[in-house]
Amino acid sequence: SIKNVSEQDMNDVIWEMNIPTGLEAMKSIGHNDFISTKDNSNDGETKSGATKILLGDLKAGETKYVTIELGVQEPAEEINIVSKVKNQGNTNACWAFSGVSLIETAAMKAGFPELDLSERHINMMSTYKAYLNNEVNISGFNRKANDGGNYTYVASYIFRGDGAILERDFPYILPWSSNYAPINKSSMPTKKPILSVDDYLSDYSSSTCTSDRIEEIKSYVREYGAVGATINSSNGWTSLDQHYFINTRSDYTDHAVTIVGYDDRISKDNFAYASRDGAFIVKNSWGEEFGDNGYFYISYDDLRICRNITGFKGISVNEYDHI
Repeated sequence: SIKNVSEQDMNDVIWEMNIPTGLEAMKSIGHNDFISTKDNSNDGETKSGATKILLGDLKAGETKYVTIELGVQEPAEEINIVSKVKNQGNTNACWAFSGVSLIETAAMKAGFPELDLSERHINMMSTYKAYLNNEVNISGFNRKANDGGNYTYVASYIFRGDGAILERDFPYILPWSSNYAPINKSSMPTKKPILSVDDYLSDYSSSTCTSDRIEEIKSYVREYGAVGATINSSNGWTSLDQHYFINTRSDYTDHAVTIVGYDDRISKDNFAYASRDGAFIVKNSWGEEFGDNGYFYISYDDLRICRNITGFKGISVNEYDHI
């Protein structure tokens, strides 16, 4: 199971929780279901609660005490820190979906309500030949709209003031090919950006997941709420339900994902060729039917997950007289 624990609460913290109806109720347990937390190293000081701890085969009404271990972070969908899982469909827009997830998450971490931002708008505004009739988008890159992309496109889009805009103003639509087909220039929304970003993290490392690099990425997750990374998605699934992933063979990347947490206790036995326990908790963009409601684990021994890390923070919502 996955727990939400901040670093300052990590010394022999014990959670006291009343289980109202047994295991099935664990899926909906929230903050109000926790009685208190007590730090034995700090004279029994009571701290605020958190969410979701799977305790095993418990009986209704039973109270259980659980020692929280170091190095565990909740994947934030369960505590409303990460925005919802989306589906990129049959497109090459993983980079846009991961980038939007980072910005949505940063906004929520800054205290704003959940936003649903437009991935299609980032994709088209990052494309030079986005329009019909030989008209061009002068701020776009020399690419076709379904050529794939990277986090630099997302940062450029944000910092040049092209967006972000809401999903409802330029939604992803069916059929999937409609999302990257050239459009009339007049059909491109002219909405002003609804938010601003002050801080962009782009941290590339040529090394694999050393212990120091893993700890650095964990600190980024705590600071930014979520960070983007890239993997080789065609090489590494070690379970039929696609809950566990490790690539130890290919240095090539073809997919952008969002790291939302980590768990040092995930057994290496869940992965092929892993030499140590522990995994990052990753949000994907293949819909909620994929993996564990859209999430999966990537082993710390993955060849690429620690290389290219991206994040956004310092979110403020723009105010206009007319939008």
